[in-house]
Amino acid sequence: MNLSIKKLTNQLLSGLDNRQRDILESRYGLVNFETQTLQAIGDRYGITREGIRRIEEQALENVPKNAGKGDFIDFVKTVKDVIRKMGGVCKESDLVKDVRYVINDRLNSELFINHLKFLLEVSNAVNYHSETKEFHNHWYLSEDDRKKSIAFVNSLAKGLKKGEAVDSYFKQLYAVNFAAISKKFSVNVYGEFGLVDSHLIVPKSARDWAYLILRKGGKPMHFFELAGLVNKHQKEKFHPQTVHNELIKDDKFVLVGKGTYALREQGYIPGIAREVIARLIKENGPLYSHQVVKLVSQERFFKENTILINLQNKSYFKRLSDGRYSVLA
Repeated sequence: MNLSIKKLTNQLLSGLDNRQRDILESRYGLVNFETQTLQAIGDRYGITREGIRRIEEQALENVPKNAGKGDFIDFVKTVKDVIRKMGGVCKESDLVKDVRYVINDRLNSELFINHLKFLLEVSNAVNYHSETKEFHNHWYLSEDDRKKSIAFVNSLAKGLKKGEAVDSYFKQLYAVNFAAISKKFSVNVYGEFGLVDSHLIVPKSARDWAYLILRKGGKPMHFFELAGLVNKHQKEKFHPQTVHNELIKDDKFVLVGKGTYALREQGYIPGIAREVIARLIKENGPLYSHQVVKLVSQERFFKENTILINLQNKSYFKRLSDGRYSVLA
């Protein structure tokens, strides 16, 4: 299908006088995509805001007289079909993308949005919901369709708060489109879906970012390297020492080597070299020195000499006759 949305708009505006046409083009941003207020247009014409409003209303009443042509009817049917296939509700940006593709129109996307909104408002065939604190701009076919989408959004949000698996919700037909109209959800830098008030989805502080990156990476990291990864996703960069300070302050993070941190929840237990050695010997029984080095190195970035020197501390460890080491009681 090949349609020019701009030509459709021109067809509808063709029966208006120059002033009516200019006012509608200015109010809807049909020429340079910037919409103008009643006051701004009134100042240009030397007419009050109310005077401009009356001219706009009269112009909109006259537009439908030109709206019965075949291309316009086909266009409106196409848009309704697109929305219907999405469950009767569609986020504006998604509708723009899909309609542009279907009618093969390459008009600038910002201008396309304005022309689309104008044509659909004139058609009275589709309903529009402006952006609010909870929802993005979206179009819908009926109140029942919108109520279904809102019910799904509320159910999904409640499930996520309870820690339920997301997959079960997205097996439902139209789930992605329904969720898209809501501002309650987002996707983090790793493509994970969740609530926007979750620090794992929308990290706000250096600590949040450090936690997310370590959690996803699953391995210890030096604070300087960690700060570099954090700053890849930040406009306002964090100083490495700021990140280091956040790691020090929060016991979720465990120091596992010089400046190197890991997450406690991933099995890393805090402690200096001597304490780590003692714990591992208690857990595994007497060990040879090479066994101690291997076990300690699996969870700490201590140098081998550091481990062996600590193992020789006779105040804490005893070397048995077979060469193994035990912990002094």
